[in-house]
Amino acid sequence: MTEQTDKTVVTLQAAAGTHVDGIGRLKDGRYQLTIIATQVSAEGFSLDGNRDGAVGDDYVFGADAADRFFRFFGVSDVDGQDYGNFGLRFLKRLAQ
Repeated sequence: MTEQTDKTVVTLQAAAGTHVDGIGRLKDGRYQLTIIATQVSAEGFSLDGNRDGAVGDDYVFGADAADRFFRFFGVSDVDGQDYGNFGLRFLKRLAQ
């Protein structure tokens, strides 16, 4: 963590485990980020992660499907068939 003028910058690094490949990168998948309230404070108060006015709540990014972030590396051999498959699925809902 580094402090800069009017902001704090935090660098996230994936810990070794089942979701990390052999060189420290996240494996393909959908992820959720949780900031632990007791590990974040400002002026003596813990984080109010859910913004309900009471401190001590974790902040969860990715709890809602729309918030989830992901890593899907992709392929290097994209061809016309790949573009066609993409076009058939683009802007469709999950149920479609």
